[in-house]
Amino acid sequence: MRPNDGPRAVALLASMRRFLDPKASAVHALVVIVPSAELTWWRLAAQALRGGGEHGEVFFEVRVVAEDDVLPTPTARLRVAAPKANQRESRGAGYRVQMLLKLAVAANHVHTDFYVTLDCDVLLAKPLKLGTLVRAGKALTQGEMGGPHVSRWMSHSLDAFFGDSPGASKGKEGADRCGVQTLKQTIGVTPAVLSTRVALAAIARLQTLGGDVGWDERLFRTLDEGLDWTEYGMYAAGACLEGMQEEVHYRDPKLRLYDATLQEDGSRFRDPAAMSRAFDADAPVFLVLQSIGGSDAAGAAEAVWPHLSMSDGE
Repeated sequence: MRPNDGPRAVALLASMRRFLDPKASAVHALVVIVPSAELTWWRLAAQALRGGGEHGEVFFEVRVVAEDDVLPTPTARLRVAAPKANQRESRGAGYRVQMLLKLAVAANHVHTDFYVTLDCDVLLAKPLKLGTLVRAGKALTQGEMGGPHVSRWMSHSLDAFFGDSPGASKGKEGADRCGVQTLKQTIGVTPAVLSTRVALAAIARLQTLGGDVGWDERLFRTLDEGLDWTEYGMYAAGACLEGMQEEVHYRDPKLRLYDATLQEDGSRFRDPAAMSRAFDADAPVFLVLQSIGGSDAAGAAEAVWPHLSMSDGE
């Protein structure tokens, strides 16, 4: 989270207020990861959330954590570790930092068997009850990842477990059963329900190649070698290499985590009929108001207001 993410984050908070049952909440804690320099700002925001009275109480724990307390390596050092990539990538090193945070948070800040990754543009689209996301010890998965770059992301993420450059996994033991086509059918993108055990196992495997540096710094260095990894690619590869995918995840053809089409086309948020479908009983669990898909914060707020407002007068 950054201060300018606030206008989008309020939609997530409003949707939690709208769709969570305070007497049987499916949420154990909300962990908000922020730049270290902005920690106090977001602690104040979290304090304001607590409110008071029957409708002002937060019925789950809210923890604000600095990035540098999540990753083993300070973020300033990570940026220095990949100078070429930092200049080349349009969204900068922060884009990669937030990827690693979604895995690293499992080490010290997740106290449950599963956790949900959220960005500031994600919100609940329907009531979330116990048993919706985790059933019989397995977490719901999107089960597919699309887009023009997915093959590279998956293959390079697998390579990250065997070396520092593209193709490092070729011919290596265990890598053959974790090919691109297999990994593409295991997980999607944010929002995702991740297994804490899988995240920790993936980190442990990645650290074996780190030598004298942390697994996160080593991954940043590989960016300058052309290794285009992602957090979900490494999660999928780690689950496959450990033989844990079927153990911790299930796929339900009648229930999706998000609508990939709506997520990719921000213009559809201007269509009231499309928004109504996004919040109906058969809709996915989450809605993504993705700015890179074309939505803006003010327009997104107008689009979701009819579905998230608690009453006409509020």
